[in-house]
Amino acid sequence: MPYYDDSTKRMITDHLLGLRVDRAASLIPAHGGVDDVDYFTIYDGPVLMTLLYGEITVAVAAAANEIIISHNPTPSTGATAALNAALDISGWAEGDILTIDGLLTNAMLPAASAGSSYTMSYGGVILSPGSLNFGNSGASVANWKWSMFYFPLTEGAYVAAV
Repeated sequence: MPYYDDSTKRMITDHLLGLRVDRAASLIPAHGGVDDVDYFTIYDGPVLMTLLYGEITVAVAAAANEIIISHNPTPSTGATAALNAALDISGWAEGDILTIDGLLTNAMLPAASAGSSYTMSYGGVILSPGSLNFGNSGASVANWKWSMFYFPLTEGAYVAAV
């Protein structure tokens, strides 16, 4: 089996999926659907999001936890829109992967088993400047971490984790 150093692995990933932005592990929003939490901010132009995935780092309790990810553009570019239909992740285990498939009407893709999931199969989602907000209809305590891959569509456009 060949060994690839970290710089080679990063170059291959950047070529296929785009630039990667990681958000540190944090509590799953527990706002009962009242407040969404910004996870990523898009600056200075549109980007093509090629992959958005999360990983459960502390198991989710068995209580209603319907997760919705929304794009909230800056006021001059449009209205907030959901990137997925709600999905209840109650009882998900540590190591389970969460992602969206890129079709905005579909629910978040659940992991069939810890560590496996589909990827964005619709070629990505174009996001104008603004933020990605994560909301939860429940209030269960659990942890997760998220990564986003993207290509800038205009000079200077970039994404930062919040």
